[in-house]
Amino acid sequence: MGRGRRDVGGRRGKRRRAVARRIPFPSSLSLSLSLGAQGREVGGGASGGGGRMLSNRESARRLRMRKQRHLDDLTAQVAHLRRDNAHVTTALGLTTQGLLAVDAENAVLRTQAAELAARLASLNDILSSPCLTAEAAMAETNNKKKKIYLPLGVILAFRKNTRHFQPGNNKIMHSVPVNFTYF
Repeated sequence: MGRGRRDVGGRRGKRRRAVARRIPFPSSLSLSLSLGAQGREVGGGASGGGGRMLSNRESARRLRMRKQRHLDDLTAQVAHLRRDNAHVTTALGLTTQGLLAVDAENAVLRTQAAELAARLASLNDILSSPCLTAEAAMAETNNKKKKIYLPLGVILAFRKNTRHFQPGNNKIMHSVPVNFTYF
């Protein structure tokens, strides 16, 4: 084994020789520990890097295990975040569908409100006209015994409402059905 040979750790140069520590042992045990099979010191020469090599291997193994554990933790975290992302995406889709349904319903309600406002304005115009109140129509038909020709919409609106507001005395009056002739 040459001196200029490359060491296991990748370093060039002389190997370090481990010096046997002097620990008080019985003399026979001390002699057998300090001398190797060929009379060399234990830990010195060719086997000097063996302890360091084992330590480095163990350290590298612990490092690989730590990296693997960290990788497993990150993989689990990615899976958890993907599940959360899928739940959020689903909730967003449902919320969007609900929003579209509410918007459609609001559009229908706005249209109905506009139609009802127009109808109310038309009915208020009809009720405010003095010749079209129930009493005026009855008086005119009873007194003159002639036919009154009214638009179909007015007659249908009148017949549809069994109660109407009389503007003169601010009371709700029950209307009496009147037979009208219309074209």
